[in-house]
Amino acid sequence: MVARLYMGVALASAATLVVQVALTRVFALVHWHHFAFVAVGLGLLGYGISGTALAVWPRLRRAPLETAAAAAVLVAPATGLALVAIATVPFDAYLMLLEPLQALYLAILVAALSLPFLCGGLVVGSLLTGRPAGAGGVYAASFVGAAAGALAAIPLISARGGAGALLVGGTIAACGGALLWWSARPTRASPVIAALAAAMLATWASAARFDLPLSAYKTLSQVRRYPDAQVVFSGWNAVSRVDVVRSSAVRSAPGLSTVYAGAPPALPGLLIDGEGLRGLPAEAEGAFTEYLPTAVAYRLRRGPTLIIGTGVEVLGALRHGAPTVTVIEENPLVADALRRVLEPGSQADVLSRHVRLLIAHPRTFLARNTQRFTIIQVPPLDSFQVVASGAFSLAEHYLYTVEAFTAYLRRLAPGGILVVTRWIQTPPSEEVRVWAAAVAAVEKVGDPDRRLAALRSLNTMTILVAPDGLRRADVETLRAFAISRHFDLTYAPGGSAAESNRFNTLPADRHREAFLAVLDTGRRDAFLREYPFDVRPVHDDRPFFFHFFRWRQVPGTLAVLGRTWQPFGGGGFLVLLVLLVIVTALGAGLILLPLGRLRTTPHPTQARAPGPEVAWRRWSVFAYFAALGFAYLFVEIPLLQQAILLVGSPTHAAGVVLSGLLLASGAGSVLTARAQVRLPAALAALATAVGGLAWALPALVARALDLTAASRLAAAAVILGPIGVLMGVPFPAAVRLLGQYDARLIPWAWGINGCASVVASVLAALVSLQWGFRTVLALAAIAYAGAGAVRGLGTGAGQRGPDPRSEAEA
Repeated sequence: MVARLYMGVALASAATLVVQVALTRVFALVHWHHFAFVAVGLGLLGYGISGTALAVWPRLRRAPLETAAAAAVLVAPATGLALVAIATVPFDAYLMLLEPLQALYLAILVAALSLPFLCGGLVVGSLLTGRPAGAGGVYAASFVGAAAGALAAIPLISARGGAGALLVGGTIAACGGALLWWSARPTRASPVIAALAAAMLATWASAARFDLPLSAYKTLSQVRRYPDAQVVFSGWNAVSRVDVVRSSAVRSAPGLSTVYAGAPPALPGLLIDGEGLRGLPAEAEGAFTEYLPTAVAYRLRRGPTLIIGTGVEVLGALRHGAPTVTVIEENPLVADALRRVLEPGSQADVLSRHVRLLIAHPRTFLARNTQRFTIIQVPPLDSFQVVASGAFSLAEHYLYTVEAFTAYLRRLAPGGILVVTRWIQTPPSEEVRVWAAAVAAVEKVGDPDRRLAALRSLNTMTILVAPDGLRRADVETLRAFAISRHFDLTYAPGGSAAESNRFNTLPADRHREAFLAVLDTGRRDAFLREYPFDVRPVHDDRPFFFHFFRWRQVPGTLAVLGRTWQPFGGGGFLVLLVLLVIVTALGAGLILLPLGRLRTTPHPTQARAPGPEVAWRRWSVFAYFAALGFAYLFVEIPLLQQAILLVGSPTHAAGVVLSGLLLASGAGSVLTARAQVRLPAALAALATAVGGLAWALPALVARALDLTAASRLAAAAVILGPIGVLMGVPFPAAVRLLGQYDARLIPWAWGINGCASVVASVLAALVSLQWGFRTVLALAAIAYAGAGAVRGLGTGAGQRGPDPRSEAEA
């Protein structure tokens, strides 16, 4: 019976992780990165609601095993309902602050999408409440199952798509419910198991491909409206959904000169999660690439070329006779799409003979590969987005950090050139940030004044970095190319203000002003501090390239709401602030709601009339479990975001970090059930370990980049294992102590932990955006230390281990 119980808990927990990871992918496709992030909060919110429900409705606690079984079975229809809500509720993220009705639509979505996690939370919460002596075993089974679910989500999404993975996750939970029902009612299990087997087959049959409705503002939604648009490829993997559209209107030529006489050729358009339209290299001739700003690199140098990402830049390298062209593409599905849309016998043969396409994360390739390149190109792989929208401000971009620029320069051959292109913004922002990162990297090898140059077209800024310096002849070539193509030479050694604003004229040349200020060490700090946007260079510890928010922007943003086109209210950061207020209010309500119905009764050995000490113990429970909720997420989220650099995608990072932490935490939970654990000592050790990780994390990540994939996973296990074991100790140990004092406080504690985790997930993102991952980890260490300092939870907490018979009886 115990084995079936633990297996049922593990399957239900695995299902909730599958649903959560799949939901992040669905949100990223249907809406935006902001709402993929919300999926984490929804999962934790469901767990918080389950704790409140258990505390408020005693009947849920009377038969904990039956409650757990029913809740696990209900995960399946709840996921179906969630998918229907995503497909039918007309929620429009762009209109959130303009149409009050959107608040109702959002509330309906949140309610529907929280249901699977509410059911999953009831599975674990009801068993913890009814069997506090066996908390270690139940919690361990939950952790192990969740770890397996985090890993299983990756192949499930690849095989069934985001919607299919959601439905399959519900079916896995139903299987866990059948095992729990078998444990509770062994003689009545056969009909339930047969019905669930039929439901599972039906789910797998119906979950093949579900056409999710995209936001009307997604690029793919707009491209589909072209008269001759045809989607020629569409596929899922754990990284993204990839679509390729053919249309006579799909053309890609970033920064094309105004003197080009013709029109750029129609190319197959590649989109990642419905965004970032870029042309695939499907034209063998590519004459138009001679009129792109990046063509100047081949006027200056000729040699082995490295290009980050598949696009028209490949045509440019072939057109200009690069002897070898290496293309790094981190998404294998992009390479698959390219092979499928190119017709054999034409461009496919040209690419196969002259282009080496490698599947790898650019940063790990640069760290491990020893080859040197004469030209390295970093093109704009995303579509133009107005910075004020904040549409990508929450996304991590490790291609534009100072550490990334340092890695590019290390892989340049003697005399080589790095070419980075970004979109022009008004006022200048992303182009200034790239320039600042280039200056910071070049300053490590010498004076940047003679090692940098920049060309401005109508809509792009192309920055050239030559670590060995630009010769006089190079500058003259740059100047001649700019004049012939009507590009403005924003900066070049010895360049003048006149040639910086002669063709694509602006009322004030703010680009040159900003670039010169960043180059001037005497003015740089004051300029960056006083600039309207935050354009300081980003680092691996804070890789949010599109996060330009400053607090002084808020009045202006609020003043133009409804008058200008500013999706998401003018910035992704403001979305997080609004979300923080909402989840804090929800969490406070869920935590306070049960207080009126809780009537604590002291442990028989401490029998006395309820009084001030009881109230103190209630707030001790609140402080302790809230601190644990904050601390766990404050460790998990920065590690997950840093792991993207090591493994290449958010989904794979989630699989690695979540499975590693949860599996190790499961081992820690078993430890509390089997061995003597001193809770204050464990919390002190945990706070010390997390604080040490905050200090050492950047160096650890940098050292791991040049390892093989298997070695990186092993290194992650070494880092995550000990900390994860310690993180699995405090919660079940405290639940056991509450069971000795008053078991009716356990569901409240479960809800507190879940609600605090919801707030922590949003707050961790805010802190990461503003101050970096190390700060979040440092706050986690403080939270664990604070939990260790809480008094009143139990005298001598954790001084002795449990009676081994208690676990067996549970």
